[in-house]
Amino acid sequence: MDCFQRLSKSKPMAALRKFSEGELAVLQFIGGEQAGINPSKISESMSLSRSRVASILGVLRKKGFVSMEIAADDRRKMIVFITPAGKKFLDDRYGELLCLFDGFIAAAGAKEAEDLAATLENALPAADENA
Repeated sequence: MDCFQRLSKSKPMAALRKFSEGELAVLQFIGGEQAGINPSKISESMSLSRSRVASILGVLRKKGFVSMEIAADDRRKMIVFITPAGKKFLDDRYGELLCLFDGFIAAAGAKEAEDLAATLENALPAADENA
């Protein structure tokens, strides 16, 4: 268990967590939607409260990472899009994450990294079933 605690505190895992929570996670989710996305869909899909999504979108708008437009089919709804600045920010963070994992793999060794990847591939279906 000590191994998992140390791993969870490592720089690569800390960087990876940023992609699964908060502003970066929401930005990544929006970036995967080419046609834009409704904030309610973000809330539902990411299991975040609507107020949390609204707060995050406000911050991302101030940073210039997302834009919002009124939905053509329903003027009461908004559609959120990632901006070029948001895409660049996301790409830069992803590049940093890859560098951290490259260092992790280099330190562990290629064979150990391959073994770990194979173990994770085998374990993920069972983890998904139990989630």
